[in-house]
This record gives sequence, structure tokens and C-alpha cells, in this order.
Amino acid sequence: MKQRAFDYSYELKIERKRKITRNLLIALFISVFLIIFFKMILFPVFTVSKSMSPDLERHSLTYFSPVKGELNRGDLVLLKPMEQKKENFFQKMIDFLVLYLTAQQVEPFKISDQVSSKYSVRRVIGKPGDSLYMKNYVIHVKPAGQSAYLSEFEVSSRDYTLTIRNVPQGMEDIGISGNFDLITLGPGEYFVAADNRVEALDSRYWGPVNEEKIAAMAFAKYFPFKSARFYE
Repeated sequence: MKQRAFDYSYELKIERKRKITRNLLIALFISVFLIIFFKMILFPVFTVSKSMSPDLERHSLTYFSPVKGELNRGDLVLLKPMEQKKENFFQKMIDFLVLYLTAQQVEPFKISDQVSSKYSVRRVIGKPGDSLYMKNYVIHVKPAGQSAYLSEFEVSSRDYTLTIRNVPQGMEDIGISGNFDLITLGPGEYFVAADNRVEALDSRYWGPVNEEKIAAMAFAKYFPFKSARFYE
């Protein structure tokens, strides 16, 4: 059997152990750095539903950042699950690692398969102090301090398109309604809506969401490549 130099030299054995330890520490440092970076700076979200179609089609990938600036009407945001769950530190770490590796799709300690128990992407339509109502799936907004109601597109900081199918007469109020009466948002409250107004749950079902429910803002869509873009 071929003999190796460190089989005879105590100094070489020590040096070999030091190299292994050093390499392991470097690998550990890089891993921790990447985990912190992607948790606090940027992480991917994989879209599996049509709730935000056509802007975020099914199987698209978007980077979100938990470093939130000012939230504006039209911004895409990632919402925390509407249903609360209690986790210890170990469970939170496992959930974070698996969610990151699966682009927010697999959550080991999730409480159910319902939409309200998962992270979801929605669009900010109303900000604190705004008054809103919906007619035929289009939201009309009177920003705080103003006197006129404008369509959501007129007050939005971003361009977007809604998915609205023709609903048979007599079935308008089945499922998620395309109309709601006037509401006014309180301090720290946001009205979020899906671009697919017929099929997806949003603040029409959940009610206004508090700012702490907003986990991150969209930074850039990078897949499909043909529709890749930054959300400035």
C-alpha cells in the first residue's frame, strides 16, 4: 500500500488537521454569510399560482428584499401567512432554510395547505388614510387629504394589468366579489389585492393588512428571461 508523508510525520499530521479545520471554518463562514445575506437582503420567490397574472405568471421567479422602503400604491409585496403559528427557534431556522432553498414553496412546519397559511404576493392598492371602494373588480381610491376618487391605475406608481374574466350574470357575488362598499384605512393599514381579481384571495377576504404582515418588497423578476425586469 502506498505510504503518505503525513503517516510518518507528526508535524504534517498537525498541518493537515489545521488545513481541514481552516477549510471547514471558511465553508461555515461563507454559508452563514449567504444565509444572512439572503435572509436580510434578497431571496427568491417562485410563483405557482395565477393570482398575480399577467405580471407574475405561473412558474416565474422573482427576487424580494426584506429591506423595505416607503410602500407605494402599485408595489408588489410578499405577505406573511395570515394565519398565525407558534414556532421555537429551531423550527424557525429549519423553515427559513427550506423556504429559501425551495423559493418559498416548501415549509416544514406549516399549519395547513390553505392559502391563508402560506406566504403570498399581492399588490399594494391603498395606504393608511385612503378611502376605497370597488366596482366591477376595479378599485377606486381617494388618497388621504384629497377630495376626489381616482381609479387605482391613476394613483399607482407602477403600470400593471388586471386579469378579469366575464362573470355570468347572477354569479357576481359568488366567490370573491368584484364590488365592495366604501372603506377607510386606519394607521398602519394597507389594502392589498391580487391582479387576478376573479380567482385569488386578498384584502377583500382578509381585510386590510397591518404593515408587520408585509415581509418584503419585489426587487427584480428574473424568470422567464424574456420578461425579466427590475421593480425600481
